Amino acid sequence: MHQPISPAILYWGTPVIIISTTNEDVLSLMAPSAVMVAQVNALAKTLGRQDLSPFKKAAGYEYMKDKFGRAKLTPMGCEMVTPLRVQKCPVQMEAELVQVDEMNSGEEGMAGFFLGLEVKILKVHGEESIVQIGASDRIDADRWKPLMMMMMSFQQFYGLSGRLQPSRLAKINEEALQG
Repeated sequence: MHQPISPAILYWGTPVIIISTTNEDVLSLMAPSAVMVAQVNALAKTLGRQDLSPFKKAAGYEYMKDKFGRAKLTPMGCEMVTPLRVQKCPVQMEAELVQVDEMNSGEEGMAGFFLGLEVKILKVHGEESIVQIGASDRIDADRWKPLMMMMMSFQQFYGLSGRLQPSRLAKINEEALQG
């Protein structure tokens, strides 16, 4: 039986992605594994630009020049773009930025806070341990343990094995968002 509910956020979760950039046009995208949850959480509320909006300052974001050092991640070069990849991430994508869509831009103080990025993937790297045996161009979903962010599940990080730890980034008052 179903019952009507009114969730404050209509977001059910997504794989976590780490984005590495050196400018506004090229980037690398990495999908960390569930064992990297502490390192991902160390990157929460850090930005690579110094000009923080008042909204981000109030939300506790800070400029961080060396995010690799902050999260104790090992950088590695890309083949087609200049941003660095994270060695420990089992799935890595080199990409060019195609378009940026600003979400919530009509809400006071929210301009630039939520962005939708459309990218063109140029090259994909998969850790050998998760590449499907007999199909070298596919990721084996049973062998990959992606890190998931679940806002509706009490703002927690999840892996395929269950809840891992709270997200530092997602400490928000969901009810305050309900209009």
